[in-house]
Amino acid sequence: MKRNKIIFGLILSLISTLYSCKSSVEKDAQKIAELKCESKELLKKISTGDMSVIEDSKNLGEKITQLSEEMDKKYTSDEDQKAFLEALKSASAECD
Repeated sequence: MKRNKIIFGLILSLISTLYSCKSSVEKDAQKIAELKCESKELLKKISTGDMSVIEDSKNLGEKITQLSEEMDKKYTSDEDQKAFLEALKSASAECD
């Protein structure tokens, strides 16, 4: 009986670990997707001749660069990158 409790505990720990990793990937992908949406909105404004968003565009570019560098360091394996790109595709669909 004690052995079953230990095995059950280990399984629960593994499941919670895997779930939290997935959540992290989805959260990171959501951050990038939000910046992507922001970028599209700024491009729409610029295309209409609204040049007041130039400073916003520069700030957004800096945020995107910084976050991209963080993601490159965080997701180094092929498997991690694939999971991130899938999550990003899903999160970006809301913007399109």
